[in-house]
Amino acid sequence: MIPERRSIGASELEVIRAAIEKAAVEPVDTEVKGAVDRLQVIGRCECGCAGIDFEAPKSEQRPAPLADAIGRTARGGRVGVIVWGRPDAITGLEIYDLGAGDDDLALPAPGSIEPWRHEQSGGRAPALAARVRGQHPNTSATVVKLGRTAGYEALVAATARAIDEADPIGLLAMGAPEDEYWPEIDTIVRRVSSAASSGEVRQILHEEFVRWFDPSIAGPEEAYEVSAQRIWEAVMHYRAG
Repeated sequence: MIPERRSIGASELEVIRAAIEKAAVEPVDTEVKGAVDRLQVIGRCECGCAGIDFEAPKSEQRPAPLADAIGRTARGGRVGVIVWGRPDAITGLEIYDLGAGDDDLALPAPGSIEPWRHEQSGGRAPALAARVRGQHPNTSATVVKLGRTAGYEALVAATARAIDEADPIGLLAMGAPEDEYWPEIDTIVRRVSSAASSGEVRQILHEEFVRWFDPSIAGPEEAYEVSAQRIWEAVMHYRAG
């Protein structure tokens, strides 16, 4: 993240409130919701999207999605929206590409926000066949360019190689497009860049594949060990500059 200290903006406030109201993963504490307008931004995403991090009390508890939604930008681009946090605080707002393109990863209109419904199919498992045929709406025609700095782009590329070569749920082996895992890579890179160990990277990988697909499809966390070690090495190189 790029350091940036300021109060939360009006548009960011509206998006977070709409996401929590319409697409909460689980009930959000009343005090946490009431404190949204007092959130302090401490950084913004390096990729140029509208993602931001908020100041929050120190805690050993890792942030998790509080709200998981989709929405449309002013230009009509489809983006994903995740409000990150813990039971005691909101820690971040993530905006990721679902077809908008890397030049339109802006905040969605609050009125367009709706729950992430897993392709309206009751889960991503039934949509696997469509993904293999290249028809899945999350698969862009071109690879999403996440990073603007050379170091960040190198981290993205290393993460992509590790995941593609592991092909954790076998989609590439089934004939899916080469960029099949890029929606997952988008969200993974944003999280692993601040991971504290290869074990945490492994946990992040597993959590993201469970979230994007289904626990039965994602498989056990141990299956992500090799990819996690490779990505952790890339994270260390990224931090070394």
